Amino acid sequence: MDPTITEELIARLKAMGSLGLALFAGVFILATLLLFPASPLAMLAGYLYGPLSGLLATSIAGLI
Repeated sequence: MDPTITEELIARLKAMGSLGLALFAGVFILATLLLFPASPLAMLAGYLYGPLSGLLATSIAGLI
């Protein structure tokens, strides 16, 4: 994947605020249902939204 595309995607998710967090949680739920490992997604959530918000997002999405 082109680094500029990845950086642009990260910037868009950060700019969306709480809507981006909800979108990320939806992707997290869908990916884990499709048997994608949750660990990389949890680390990405921490990178994107910070340790506390990322932890909350992945915990709630994981429970769903």
